[in-house]
Amino acid sequence: MIAHGLSPDLLEEVAQYRAASVGDDAWPSEQLELLADYGVFADVIPQAYEGDPVDPTRLLARYLALAEACVETAFVLTQRNGACQRIAASSNEDCKRDVLPALARGETFATVGISHLTTSRQHMAEPAMVARSDGDRWALRGEAPWVTGAAQADWIVTGGATPDGQQLLVLLSPQSNL
Repeated sequence: MIAHGLSPDLLEEVAQYRAASVGDDAWPSEQLELLADYGVFADVIPQAYEGDPVDPTRLLARYLALAEACVETAFVLTQRNGACQRIAASSNEDCKRDVLPALARGETFATVGISHLTTSRQHMAEPAMVARSDGDRWALRGEAPWVTGAAQADWIVTGGATPDGQQLLVLLSPQSNL
C-alpha cells in the first residue's frame, strides 16, 4: 500500500503538466484541477463541510509525493490547505458552512497571507499589518507582503496585530469591494 494514498496516475499527470508549464509566472492551474478531480482538496476539510480529512502523517506523505512530481503544485497546495485549516478552526459556523464545501470540491480557491504574522517582517518596530476595532467592525491597515496565488484566489486568510498584542485573522474575498 502506498503510504500517501495518492493515485500514481495523478502524480504522473501532475509531473507531465509540470514539464509543460515553465516560466516565472507559470501558475499550476492544470495541476490544481487534477487535485480537485482526484478529491485531494477535501484532505483538510471536516466531514461536516463535505471534506474527507486525512491524518497529519498521511497529509505530510502526500505533500512529499506531490513535491516529487511538482514542487510548485505542492507548495501552492500547502498555502491553500493552510487557509482551509484556519477557516475550519474558526468559530464562525455560518462562514464555514458557506465557504468550506466549495473549497472541498475544488470549486473555489483559498490562500493565506499571514507571513507578516508568523515569519517575515518580525524584526520591524511596528507590525506590518495592524487590526483596529471600530465598534463592531475591524479595519486592517498595512500590507501583507506575500500572498501565494492572490490573483487566483476567491478567498484570502490574512490578519493583523491588535493593539493588545493579539492577532486577528480575517477571511477576505479579493473580488469584493471592502
